[in-house]
Amino acid sequence: MPSVPSEDNLGILKRRLSGVSADIQRKVGQYDTLGTRIATAGLALNTEQQHIDEHEQATTILSELEKTWRGSFEEGLASVAGEGLSAVFNKDMVVGLETTTKRSSAFTDITLTTDGLKTRVKGAKGGSVAQVFAAQLRQLMTLSHRPEGRRFLALDEPFSMVSVEFRPALCAMLREMSTTLGFQWLFSSHEEEMLDAADVAYRIEPDGKGTPTRLETSTEEIRV
Repeated sequence: MPSVPSEDNLGILKRRLSGVSADIQRKVGQYDTLGTRIATAGLALNTEQQHIDEHEQATTILSELEKTWRGSFEEGLASVAGEGLSAVFNKDMVVGLETTTKRSSAFTDITLTTDGLKTRVKGAKGGSVAQVFAAQLRQLMTLSHRPEGRRFLALDEPFSMVSVEFRPALCAMLREMSTTLGFQWLFSSHEEEMLDAADVAYRIEPDGKGTPTRLETSTEEIRV
C-alpha cells in the first residue's frame, strides 16, 4: 500500500507550494512591469524617430529653399555685373556664378565669357575687368547684406588699371549705380578722368602737407 504523507510533510509541501505561488506572482508582476517599460520605451522610440523624421524633412526643405534663393541671387548678381562690364568695355560680357558646398562651406566660382571664351575671374590679380567687377561685386554684396544700413564704400585706387578709353564709360556707370541705388563712393585716384564720377573732389598733395584743394567736377562749378 502506498504510504500516506504525514501532516508534517503536508505542511512542508503546502509551504513550498505557497512560496512557489508567491514567486510566480512576483514573476508575473515583474513581467507586467517589464512589458509596460517596453511599451513606454517603444513609444519613446517612435516619438524620437518621428522627431528625427521631422528634422530631416525640415532640413531638406530648408536646403531646397537655400538652393532656390542662392540660384536667384546668383542669377541676378551675374546679370547686373555683366551689364555693367558690357557698358564699360563696350562688348558683350557674360558673368557666371556657380556655388558649390563642401563640408558645410560654400565656394563660388566666377567666370567671364567674352567672344565665346570663358575664363575664371575669381582670384585674378589686377586687370581692368577684374577691378571693375570687384568694385561692382563689393557694392552689390554690401547692399544685399544690409540694404538699409550699408550704402557707402571707401576704396583706395580701385580703378588704377582701367585704360583711359574706358574711364568715361566707367564714370557714367558709377554715377548711374549711385543714383539708382542711393549709394555713395569715396575713393582715391591719380586719374583725372575719374573726376567725372565725382560730385565733390579734392586734390591732396603726395606728401600729405598743405590744405586739400577743392576741384571742379562735371556736376558743379567751384564758386570763388
